[in-house]
Amino acid sequence: MKGVLKKKSLEQALSSALLASQEHRDVTYYVLDKPGRRAVCHASELRVWNRISEGYSVAYKVRNGLLIK
Repeated sequence: MKGVLKKKSLEQALSSALLASQEHRDVTYYVLDKPGRRAVCHASELRVWNRISEGYSVAYKVRNGLLIK
């Protein structure tokens, strides 16, 4: 996975989402990114929409340990 992602925080957030989604089945985790800011991972859709309103965008969606997007 190294070299594919440009930001270290994006790589860490994706790794966190993959691990958490394996532990908590049927929960969708969102990896959000914003230029110049740290990437984050959230499971709460309300928090995701709040971050989107702050200028973040969904980089990845993860469920059951698999990338959806």
